[in-house]
Amino acid sequence: MKRPNEPPPARKTNKESSLTDLHVYIFVHGFHGNSYDLRALRNQIALLHPEKTNTRFLCSCANEDHTATSSFAWLGANLAREVLVFLGIDNIMARTKKISFICHSFGGIICRSALAHESFRPLLPKLHTLITLSGPHLGMLYGSNSLVELGMWGLRKFRKAQCLTELSVKDAKSPADSFLYTLSKMDVLRHFKNILLVSSIEDRYVPHHSARIQLCREAIADHRSGSIFVSMVHNLLAPLEGCNLLHIEVNFGFKPEAKMMSQLDAAIGRTAHISYLENDWFVKLFAQTYLPYLV
Repeated sequence: MKRPNEPPPARKTNKESSLTDLHVYIFVHGFHGNSYDLRALRNQIALLHPEKTNTRFLCSCANEDHTATSSFAWLGANLAREVLVFLGIDNIMARTKKISFICHSFGGIICRSALAHESFRPLLPKLHTLITLSGPHLGMLYGSNSLVELGMWGLRKFRKAQCLTELSVKDAKSPADSFLYTLSKMDVLRHFKNILLVSSIEDRYVPHHSARIQLCREAIADHRSGSIFVSMVHNLLAPLEGCNLLHIEVNFGFKPEAKMMSQLDAAIGRTAHISYLENDWFVKLFAQTYLPYLV
């Protein structure tokens, strides 16, 4: 609170503001996604942002052809390189004050992997807001969707999808040596001022507890892998005491559709999973409601 006799801070001129204090937004797609997936949300933020000239947007495309086969470590390193190249254009790096990430699904893990990469370390103090839309932060453990589990098994077996193996915590003999557990110990999320974990109980592609980074009954009762799961939750949340952490639950309120494909998508939870990207009402309302965390 400003004291009565304290002079007001000097305000920057428009010319000075145009040269400094850039806010860079990076949008990261998920499995089998592309740079257009988050374009609607990007456009809404750009439209509503009060300082349009001081913003830059990067819709990541470096991993478009690799999410189905590559490891998260490789995908994260690839994203880190893409961001550094982008920041090198027109001296954006020197003018950047804030960096925010908006990620869908697997993009949340790719983002965290990029943040843990050695090349990204100088940028950690600039991190501002992280938004994950149904990000499987705790992997796909204790999922309740047998169809999704069957599909993941097929992709792991026949397509050698390394990232899916890592999400299943089956990439190492011991869960303590798995990629997800190792990543959970990387102390990078605490650098964000705001973290918004967006989830929906209607989305059955990603376990609800995984998107929210919270415990579940199955983990507590699991004497084999439950302790690792509990440790991951602690590793991720314990350093966030000084961060604005929001759990945002979305109810899309789907109505029965006549088309068989729409009914199938809703039954397996795919409809909700892609509604974060394609539901215009959600995109507009979300951008308007949570814009204060993004400026």
